[in-house]
Amino acid sequence: SMKHNTKRLAAITAASLIAGVGASCIGPARAAIEDGMSSTKGGALHRQRALALSAAAFAAVALAVGTAATPTSAAAPTPVPGGANQVNALSGKVGDVLFNGVLRIQIQELRDATAADNPASMLPQADQKVMVMKVLLRNGTHADFTDLLTYTLADRDGVTFEIPSNLIKGINPHILPAGAARQSALFLVDKDFAPVKLIVRCATCGTGANFNAIRFTIPAPAPAH
Repeated sequence: SMKHNTKRLAAITAASLIAGVGASCIGPARAAIEDGMSSTKGGALHRQRALALSAAAFAAVALAVGTAATPTSAAAPTPVPGGANQVNALSGKVGDVLFNGVLRIQIQELRDATAADNPASMLPQADQKVMVMKVLLRNGTHADFTDLLTYTLADRDGVTFEIPSNLIKGINPHILPAGAARQSALFLVDKDFAPVKLIVRCATCGTGANFNAIRFTIPAPAPAH
């Protein structure tokens, strides 16, 4: 009947608006129903065609709603570098000379301070100790090197400590091609901090630079006699 067809048209239109899809099927169904309501010939054929198109439209809407309601599996998040073993870096040990595409870097010394280093000048507290780092840098490129390096220590548990840049002598280098420069630092750490890695990175090189981080393994201190 016309009343029944009108209700079906309203239901189809509402479903189309809610789901936002199935318009390609709803449109023909609506046209067929209206045609069926106004035509005096072949009414049964028009109604059958309208019902078939309506079913197809409802199926499209149901599929769209079901798809929207079903959560898709999100891509696994990229791990955030944050530890001595998570940083993508070249590897070596203290004393090695490693070339990272820009600099040849040698950690010449990384140890607890001795009396000759004048650790008292750092005013350590009872729960602190003073450490020493000495580095040799050689420029392996055809351009001057003037960027800021960072030095981060890490212990076996991944606890890190970045050596404050204001404590590093020569922190603002200007190294000519094939030239060299030294950096050194006297710094405080917790007395029970036992670093096993030193990660060297460039803070100002930019993403397009060829500077690769380097991870240096720190040898265990020799036992006291």
